[in-house]
Amino acid sequence: MLLGVSALLLLVMTLTVGWQVWGRYALNQTPIAAEPLSLVFMLYLCLLGAAVGVREGFHMGMLVVLELLPPRGRVFAEVFSLLAVGGFALGMVWYGGRLVAATAEHVMPTVDISEGLFYFALPLSGAAIILFVVERLLAMHFGVAIDKDAYRDTTA
Repeated sequence: MLLGVSALLLLVMTLTVGWQVWGRYALNQTPIAAEPLSLVFMLYLCLLGAAVGVREGFHMGMLVVLELLPPRGRVFAEVFSLLAVGGFALGMVWYGGRLVAATAEHVMPTVDISEGLFYFALPLSGAAIILFVVERLLAMHFGVAIDKDAYRDTTA
């Protein structure tokens, strides 16, 4: 689902930037809302995409080092890595939530929306990352492979 939302945000952001370029160069009148909206879409796209990266297991890692470790060391390193990512995500939820609360009453003048909405991507993606870290840890504990295509419709 998050991958689909990220893809939709990429499409909307591309259309928004295209609208901005068209307005600036073809109509000689830049739409003032296009730039802040594209930044909002980019922030959500990147942070939700990072959560998908944790779910899919393609977040940054040192595979060469993992391959050199014995099996127990490899498991320890993977668990440590997931716990570190989860701790960072917990910080995203906590401090991102505080940032959302602190900026909720501020309004972006060109688009007339709360700046809290802009920063809400931090706790939202942090919560998703925590869920995916827990999912990966449980899967490792019970020896279950994570179905990377579980959210995709394969009946079509």
